[in-house]
Amino acid sequence: MNHGDWVHEAARLRPRTAAFVDGDWLEAKSGKTFADVNPATGHPVAHVAECGRNEIDAAVAAARRAFEDGRWSGSRRPSARNGC
Repeated sequence: MNHGDWVHEAARLRPRTAAFVDGDWLEAKSGKTFADVNPATGHPVAHVAECGRNEIDAAVAAARRAFEDGRWSGSRRPSARNGC
């Protein structure tokens, strides 16, 4: 592919705009979004979910569960990670 082909393909991309929390895509409960801006061009790439307290609490709780049950490290028990 040449440069023009890549530019054409990139223009067709439609990135997901919801938050990925605990294996699911979630829209902000408020319905609000904000522009995700390409720093190289200053142009918006997409408008993504503007998560609030509820979404943040859900994400932190999911991260805590993943930490405690060991799926993030391949270890099944937190006590097995004490040597980290």
